[in-house]
Amino acid sequence: MQQKKDIQVKEQGPFRIDKLNPAQLYTLTVRNVSVAFGIGSKAKGIRQITPPIISSTLYPGEISSTAININFGESDPEQGQFEHYELTFSGQEKNITRKLAMADERSLTFTGLIPGKTYNFAVYTVYKGVRSRPVTANITTYPNKVSKLFPVMGRDYVVLYWEVENLADNDCRYRLSYSGTANTGFQSTSTVELQNKTKHKFTNMNADTYYTFTIIVIMGEGDAEAESSSESTTVGFGPRARSLPTVVRYGKRELAVDFENDHNTFSDTNGVISNYAVIVTEDTTLESDDYELMAWYQVKDERVWPAYRASQSNYNPFRSRTVKSTTFIVGENDCAKRRLDEPYCNGPLRPNVDYYVKIRAYSVSNVAMETEWVSINGLVEEGAEPGGQSCTVYENSSQTAS
Repeated sequence: MQQKKDIQVKEQGPFRIDKLNPAQLYTLTVRNVSVAFGIGSKAKGIRQITPPIISSTLYPGEISSTAININFGESDPEQGQFEHYELTFSGQEKNITRKLAMADERSLTFTGLIPGKTYNFAVYTVYKGVRSRPVTANITTYPNKVSKLFPVMGRDYVVLYWEVENLADNDCRYRLSYSGTANTGFQSTSTVELQNKTKHKFTNMNADTYYTFTIIVIMGEGDAEAESSSESTTVGFGPRARSLPTVVRYGKRELAVDFENDHNTFSDTNGVISNYAVIVTEDTTLESDDYELMAWYQVKDERVWPAYRASQSNYNPFRSRTVKSTTFIVGENDCAKRRLDEPYCNGPLRPNVDYYVKIRAYSVSNVAMETEWVSINGLVEEGAEPGGQSCTVYENSSQTAS
């Protein structure tokens, strides 16, 4: 039954008509009326269908790194008529709309998606081309886990380095934790949350303790947050180091570095040692000594040389068990020609510059173990300013005087 209702509007601008029925055709006519003379203008009208009601819920089913299953419940037609459903999907280069009859299965799977990307879903009921309000859900595919998790162990610290394939170009958050078990049975744990980082340093690690490090990649925000599967690595700290490298001048542009095969520092509990890196820098505070080290070619033109590897990638003076110590001469090659099969070269040093050196061993298990920084003045304390001490050099001699 049609009902007519007059509404008087005394001010210009939009106005709201409440308490209309859903999915109903209404005819609206508007005219101007002079209060003084009681004269009205010619009426103009529009016909408008009100949106239908939707009572569905929208929720995910199975999610993987490249697929999302989305489901929605039935809307009760007794609450308001509608003709079909529409499900929209966005987050790719284009939007997708699926039309579903009331009797169709209300479950769809979208494949070929990007890991760690948030996709937007909305479902509507539709009557005569008019949509209801949307019921929405934002869902993130599972991120890829880190592809590498490499530890570098020092006297009482571990620096973790990792890589992750971020095809979604999202902000990457990480939950990085460790659990430690000492030979005495003492247990320790720690967890940190990081964002857009690719390394983290844990300090105050204990000797004679095994630590397992675990990292999880997190992408998405709020209810759309998704976590990757975990990646882990385990390392073992032995007793404290028995010896440190020593460094002396060896001519104007070379250094002689003596170091031992110290099994406390380079423990085979972390895997068989593959090679040793002799690492050189002018400034230990630059923190450029990543797991993957730069070559001499990359630093030689810098104003202050960051850390680089002077030894070749397969350098291992302790392949024979009978060898207990060795000497490495830093700067003894001219490196005029680069080799295609070897990224590292032991190029000459700059004269009258203080350099700092440490030794790092890489195991076949991708665990690195390193000494502390040393210079011709002895042990370098962490955080110390470079160049704080001076020495007089007597060429062709290992003697120095302050």
